[in-house]
Amino acid sequence: MTVVVQVAGMTCGHCVSTIEHALSSVAGVKGASVDLATGTVTVDGDADLSAITTSIVDAGYAVQGSDHASQTPHLPLADPPGGCCCG
Repeated sequence: MTVVVQVAGMTCGHCVSTIEHALSSVAGVKGASVDLATGTVTVDGDADLSAITTSIVDAGYAVQGSDHASQTPHLPLADPPGGCCCG
């Protein structure tokens, strides 16, 4: 199964890495890729959509069209944990 979700707040390579890393720990996720240009995240595997959405929101981003859509999108910090390439 492949799921594509629209995610708000992604601005750079660090955002890509953060989301891909967060999704790698979700049971059933076999792969995840982020497309900054379209603001989408494509997830392959048999993970529950709720688990996918929760993982992305817990990483600091908003998933559009979900119960978490009203969450404040990630805003790049001056020095976030792990560093950021958008500074």
